[in-house]
Amino acid sequence: MVLETLQAEEKEDLTVTFLRHALMVIRGFLRKDKVYEVVQETKGPQASIAFLKKVENLVKVYVATFYRDHDHWKSYPDAILPAIDTINFFDIAPFRPVILAIAAKFPPKEALNAFKIFISLGVRLLIATSTRSGSVEETLAPAANKIYIGRISTAAELKTEINGLIPNDTQFQQAFENATVSKGPLARYYLRALENAHQKRPDPYYILQSDKEEITLEHILPEKPEHNWPQFSLEEHASYWRRIGNMILLRYKDNSGLKSNPFQEKIPVYKSCPYRLTSQVSDVQDWTVEKIRERQVGLAKLALKAWPI
Repeated sequence: MVLETLQAEEKEDLTVTFLRHALMVIRGFLRKDKVYEVVQETKGPQASIAFLKKVENLVKVYVATFYRDHDHWKSYPDAILPAIDTINFFDIAPFRPVILAIAAKFPPKEALNAFKIFISLGVRLLIATSTRSGSVEETLAPAANKIYIGRISTAAELKTEINGLIPNDTQFQQAFENATVSKGPLARYYLRALENAHQKRPDPYYILQSDKEEITLEHILPEKPEHNWPQFSLEEHASYWRRIGNMILLRYKDNSGLKSNPFQEKIPVYKSCPYRLTSQVSDVQDWTVEKIRERQVGLAKLALKAWPI
């Protein structure tokens, strides 16, 4: 097999992970502790050869889903490459079987459309529910199998199949209004997509590989406010400094000196920033709990455009 070409994480045996994902594509949902049992059920030379052939074909595609520069994608639209980057950035394990099935069976244009759905689905699950729920995998594994056997052949059909899993606009917007983010790269991705949506750029949800070097994440109310933010109590600081409404993007060169400075000292830097969602903050007279809430309500409305379903 070519699984060794992947940078295997130490979370679990990569071979078992692949076999489980492949088996879910071939036959439907399967728990991890049943993988070897199912493999051993294959009896006789003809059945064994047929099974190994299916697995061999899937392992090549499985590897391709981790790498944008894999030969598998040469005949696909160019937009498939940032789509792969974005899906892999989320690293949502329950998505893997259906992503494998899409890559193995969907025509290029339908695969791209399906990947776009899963980008929006990923964000909506991360914000509104959970990506660790067993129900996510139990819903997606049968869909992966239906793709594999030809019962689902378009992105529209796939969306209908998994519709019950997708947080609707109302659920997503309400959850976004109160969302906090602890991981810097994820917060930066959210804000970058929101900025793209605000500027009405096409496909705002793609991750850009250069972002890490060019863009930094700024918490307006800082993690360590020292004595410069008396308008926030200790409880309010703990509740609000990780809120999306308290976060903005800055150019790398502009963010190094701000630290825990008072809000009024940060305003000139915010005002000169080319990112519109950042420069808008400079119009605020003082940064308070109410302003964080107000800004986040606006971002939640914009999130519907950034990650449409």
